[in-house]
Amino acid sequence: MAQYMGGPPQLRYYNALFPEVYCWSMPHLVHVAVSVVGLLVFEVMASAMVLSQMDLNPLSRQPLAIMHSSTEGLCFGLKSIAAIAAVMLAGDVPATYAVVNYARCATYGCVLYCSALLCVLAFMTPSARQPERRKEFQHQVTLALWIGMGPAALAGMAACWARLHYFCVVVAERFRTATPGLPSKYICKFEDAREVGVALRACRDWIPGDEDTLKPEAMALGEVIVKVSIRSAERAYQSVLTRHGHNARLVRLYGRFLESVKFDPWAAAKWFTEADRLEEREEHAKEAMQLGGALVALGATAGGGGAMAVDGLAALFINSQGIIQVATPEVHALLGYAKGELKDRDVACIMPPPFGDRHNAYLRNYIQTGVSHVLDRTTDFVALTKTRSVAPIRLRISKVSGLSEDSVFMGVMEPLPPQPGVVRAWVMGNGGGTAGATGNTLIAAEEGFYDWLGYGPGELLGQPLSALVNDAPTVDV
Repeated sequence: MAQYMGGPPQLRYYNALFPEVYCWSMPHLVHVAVSVVGLLVFEVMASAMVLSQMDLNPLSRQPLAIMHSSTEGLCFGLKSIAAIAAVMLAGDVPATYAVVNYARCATYGCVLYCSALLCVLAFMTPSARQPERRKEFQHQVTLALWIGMGPAALAGMAACWARLHYFCVVVAERFRTATPGLPSKYICKFEDAREVGVALRACRDWIPGDEDTLKPEAMALGEVIVKVSIRSAERAYQSVLTRHGHNARLVRLYGRFLESVKFDPWAAAKWFTEADRLEEREEHAKEAMQLGGALVALGATAGGGGAMAVDGLAALFINSQGIIQVATPEVHALLGYAKGELKDRDVACIMPPPFGDRHNAYLRNYIQTGVSHVLDRTTDFVALTKTRSVAPIRLRISKVSGLSEDSVFMGVMEPLPPQPGVVRAWVMGNGGGTAGATGNTLIAAEEGFYDWLGYGPGELLGQPLSALVNDAPTVDV
């Protein structure tokens, strides 16, 4: 980046990273030309976007077909100038130059003064029944506006000077002469990180003739200010955490503070783990509330206990549409899903065909007739995992709350132990697989079945069993 401001005159317009490169020479001028063309294209597109967001009046004679065309054009021009300045001066932070700070605060003073006069004009103007008095009042306010803008700008500059002088001179001197170990609140109580940044500008004192090296005493002062600020921030975090230690967001923020400010990733990892635990607990509490009392009803039917009744169980809750409302961590672990992946999905996604295809019909039939052949019964079944293999389970389904469309159902799954040297596959007769297939069709299989045959999980689903054996007539019965 070119050095437009600051530094010795002989280094002006030379690259800050490569001092021997003069930025206003070829081929760098080509880069500048391309940038200018790109900027012009951006200006055209931005102008079109501004116009597209306006309610144009086809009867207006204003340039932009709106009542305040000149104001919109001026605002857009100022934005463009600010964007160009931000690109051209990217190598230097404007706020580090006193004149830029003073100009900015002078502008703020003018805006504040004008806003106050606009409030006076809006709420204190005489009524339209007194036109002469109204006109005279508006004239006086306008005159006061023009006369007072200069003093308002000077007042803004004075306020800026006073603030910078306080932090860069008074506060810096306090830190320079403070007794080692003195709490920061007795030196200066910083309100936010920006005030620390302003105070650190007192440490921008370079060695004469060396624009890249700070004076040792300036570096020592900056180190003291930073360390004191970090200790103060850490004490503030710890004070808040003693009262709100169960707030996961605060715990995570403190972990980020330790990681990015104190550069202590080991301590940060400990707090991140605690934040994850708190978030998981909050999520379980929220899910329990979303069930509309299902866990409470379950506890009543199970002799009390509420949410404790499903602790450690692979339990799944669905609504009357078959959408999963809550799945315990044990369900996710059993079926290979990550935390939260099953929520708001159709329960058919964990059922192999054709059971998953027919489940919604079974559910609607129960809602309409109240007749079920699976409720409150224990059945050996298979569940479809994320890898499209199956896990043999023992399943018990219960209705825990609600009536009709408000019903909530719970399924408790218990994994069945594998049999040594045995793998199982489930088939369906009468050609229920791919189009045109006859005989028995493979609808589910354990992972070991695929391993034995050398196939990937789920590759054989829907295929006729006869294609996998040598004696096809034997299996097609």
